[in-house]
Amino acid sequence: MNNRQRHSLFRAATRLVQPRSLELRRVDHRPDDRSEIASRFKALRKKACFSQAKLASLIVVSRQCISEIESGCVLPHESTWERFFDLEQRHEEGGAIQIRSDWSEALAELGLN
Repeated sequence: MNNRQRHSLFRAATRLVQPRSLELRRVDHRPDDRSEIASRFKALRKKACFSQAKLASLIVVSRQCISEIESGCVLPHESTWERFFDLEQRHEEGGAIQIRSDWSEALAELGLN
């Protein structure tokens, strides 16, 4: 499965329990300061009680990628930043992130079954 399919599967497999208006969604530009990005990744993980592996699966990257971002070794790709920012906004708004337990349903929606 390539990254595009994984990202589509991510979108189909996760849904926001509390709906949001698209007009209210603000876009945050990725900071250039690696330490600021690292601290935001760590802060979200601690607030949401996520492991690096759990956060990685939610934003469709590897656990090693999260580790490298949190240590300040790398900057996240723009698409990774967008998925992280979306997750961060959902958490701040108090919306719960629900993961479907029936992956066959998500795969069927994508036509990958």
